[in-house]
Amino acid sequence: MNCPKCGAENPNQNRFCDTCGTKLVKKEKKAETQPKISTPTAPSPALPVAEAARVSAPGLKWLTGEQMVWLVILAVAAFLRFYALGEKPLHHDESLHAFYSWELFKGMGYSYNPMMHGPLLFHFNALAYFLFGASDYTCRIVPAVLAMLTVGMAWFLRPYLGRAGAIFTGIMITISPSFTYFGRFIRNDIHIAAFTMVMVYALFRYLDTRRPNYLYLGAAALSMSFCTKEVTYITGAIFVSFLFFRWLWEYTAGAAGEHQLTIALRKVWEKKIPLGMKDSPWRRSLGQVLDFMFRPLGVATLIFFGIIFVLYTTVFTNPQGFLHAFTKSISYWLGQHEVQRGSQPVYFYAGLIPLYETLAFIGTLVALVYYSFIKSKTNHVWRLLAYLVLGAAWWLFAAHGNETFGLIFSLLLISLGTGLLAYFSFDEKNNFVTFLIVWTLAAFSNYSFAGERMPWLILHPLLPMILLTGTWLGEFWERFRRQRVWLLTGFVLLGAMMLHNTSLLNFCGAGANPRELLVYVQSSTEVPQVVRQITNMSKRLTGGLDMKITCEDYCSWPFAWYLRDFKKVGYPKYTATQSEGSIEKNPLIITGVEAAAPGHDDRVAELLAADYTAQRYKLRVWWSPDSNLFLNDTWDGKCKKAWKLFMYREPWNGLGSYDMIVYIRKDLEHLYWSHAE
Repeated sequence: MNCPKCGAENPNQNRFCDTCGTKLVKKEKKAETQPKISTPTAPSPALPVAEAARVSAPGLKWLTGEQMVWLVILAVAAFLRFYALGEKPLHHDESLHAFYSWELFKGMGYSYNPMMHGPLLFHFNALAYFLFGASDYTCRIVPAVLAMLTVGMAWFLRPYLGRAGAIFTGIMITISPSFTYFGRFIRNDIHIAAFTMVMVYALFRYLDTRRPNYLYLGAAALSMSFCTKEVTYITGAIFVSFLFFRWLWEYTAGAAGEHQLTIALRKVWEKKIPLGMKDSPWRRSLGQVLDFMFRPLGVATLIFFGIIFVLYTTVFTNPQGFLHAFTKSISYWLGQHEVQRGSQPVYFYAGLIPLYETLAFIGTLVALVYYSFIKSKTNHVWRLLAYLVLGAAWWLFAAHGNETFGLIFSLLLISLGTGLLAYFSFDEKNNFVTFLIVWTLAAFSNYSFAGERMPWLILHPLLPMILLTGTWLGEFWERFRRQRVWLLTGFVLLGAMMLHNTSLLNFCGAGANPRELLVYVQSSTEVPQVVRQITNMSKRLTGGLDMKITCEDYCSWPFAWYLRDFKKVGYPKYTATQSEGSIEKNPLIITGVEAAAPGHDDRVAELLAADYTAQRYKLRVWWSPDSNLFLNDTWDGKCKKAWKLFMYREPWNGLGSYDMIVYIRKDLEHLYWSHAE
């Protein structure tokens, strides 16, 4: 079948063109008429019309308007991801990932630790160091590249998002404060977002074409996601549940397209579907399943486990790592649910997303109402019931989420609600939309119910929200042409709000402004300043990086990364527990101000005061909003607080910090404060 737009050849079963994404329409064969005599000016039949135009057009005229828009989107995305990438001080977690990647690059090996998630990040970053060297900039190149992939995958999803919808989606991911910030942040979540986009593309292309290549691509993306972070279990569960309900719908829908599960069960009961006959459909289906399992599924399985084996064994040097991939990972993070690191409330993402991602938040609400109750003309009662079940899950978790039965039954209700919504929303034209609705609601609920709610996890519920919003915007653009001006006006206004948030979050205060709610316990801008002074002092004293430094364990991160090239750095656990005679009087000692250890700070000062000059700095800074101070204010006061926070990032209560003290030996103090030559 030839594409009507680009002329490319496609398999007959394709619904969309593999080359340009245009929807294909099968044409009935008509009776042949007298052959037309081609004119000399017509392009060769062997060369598609679009291709002929490209060949004959000079300069850049072969670029379509759509392609020009995409080039602008990618250029803006590249600027926002790569500009001043190394300016922000490395976060505590970033320094862990950057340092252990550097050790792997240096040949010191790597051993899987579930606390730092999967091995893929470390292998990819070691490769980046090999190609570009190790620095604050290069350690963030891989996240920035994968952030670009996340944007670019919207282009490949045009058959499902629509051409206009894909453009809206690409713009939203490009200017998204969250996707921009964590695309410049060496943590695992932007990796997951990129691989998930590839998985979605591969899944639906395979469902449409049944080509094994898409199955293999999906297996590779799923495997790399599995090697990145344990949240893949959540994503996988959502995708598998969607496939199950799609299968259930396909095999239980009546002739009129109505959902009649009882039809199949009754036919089996009445023996109208023979289970034991050789020619029964059950036997034929079993044969197809076995053929599928031993051919494309078998190859996909080998791809999946092959990538896992290579990465978890650190390229065959640590065989036991393969077993740890399926034991340590899940056991460790299930245990973290009860720890509830961060102590964020269940409505954490319900507050963050409207503040930073206003366009995606409003667009998701509108899209849910539109696709569930306006566009669809049937099964409204069942869909309403599904939303009521989801509401009951949230109520149950809010009341009993800290108890085991409350968590389990809340998750079961989420599964039931999204399952009902999926089953009673399927039809041949909107399976992708149904998938996005299920993914959005399930991801938002699951990540809100999880014990650990951290700012970087916002990407996982946000991604389907942006895709759903983009789909709705694209459909509105195509169906309601007279209202395009209003649509563009609203998109530009809300997009400007997102761009405002992106600028403040990523480029003001070196991207380390603790007043930002997405900036979590960030290393202060004083840390790189201290590192520069230590480096200058060492070069003046030893001519290189050979100065002896003691860095207390409290401050080892991010200093283990920043001082990685120093040859004589020690990281003792507690300086305060040492006797006065046992402390080596190194030129410089870094200690933490540890309020959790009573007497620690006074003891350190007592041990070092005679020979050292103390200089206090902020190591990490944060803002923890006092919700009571906000909620107990008047309505006018609440509005003023919200406006100042949104426009100027002015918090309504003070900042918190974890401080450090740099002790400089008095006879060398002048070297610390001197500037480098």
